This record gives sequence, structure tokens and C-alpha cells, in this order.
Amino acid sequence: MWDSRVYDVHIDHGPKSSEKLNEAKRQSDQNQSASDEATLDLSMSQFQGGVPYELGNLSMLTVLDINNGRWKTDYPVKSLHWLPGLPFLQHLDMSCHDLGSASDWLQMINTLPSFIELH
Repeated sequence: MWDSRVYDVHIDHGPKSSEKLNEAKRQSDQNQSASDEATLDLSMSQFQGGVPYELGNLSMLTVLDINNGRWKTDYPVKSLHWLPGLPFLQHLDMSCHDLGSASDWLQMINTLPSFIELH
């Protein structure tokens, strides 16, 4: 039986974004075990800039949705080097992001032992 927890993090643009991601990581590390499901939905975030590499610090995530942020069109994804930090990730939704500039996307996806689905 799965013990599911959903973390809904509302992140404002600006310098405090990294602090809030670090707080989410602390919560993830303190409250999760390998059998738990941790979901982070940033689909309606107001980030400015590229997809933050700090997402790779949220090691217990199983579902990550970064589908519809303000960042999607102004900043193309150049690398997914942060993905190997998410070994339990099963589902990733980046469907509104252009991965055309991310030459490492397939290599990074293949490092994830539990991965099932990419949008």
C-alpha cells in the first residue's frame, strides 16, 4: 500500500525561489521513505528564467509537473543534468517545454531506474 503525500509549493519569482525549493527538499527528506509517493506540481508557477536545477535536490519525487509555467516559452531547456538527482521519479510533465536544445535529455532520462512516462 502506498502512503501518498502531495507537496503543493507556490513559488514567487525572485531570489527567494531557491530558498523555497530548499525548504521543499527538507520536507521531502524528513517526511518520505522510498515507498512513499511525492508529487510536486509547479504547473501554474510564475518562475522567470530557466527550469531551476535545484529541482534535482528533491530526491524523493516520483511525480514532477512543470508543464505550464511562465518560463516555458522565454527560456528554452538547454540541459536536464539535474534529473539524475531524482532516482524515484516515474512521471515527468514538461509538455510545454522545448527540449530541442537539450542534447542530453535522452541520456538523462535513461539514468532514472524507476522512470515510466515523459510528457
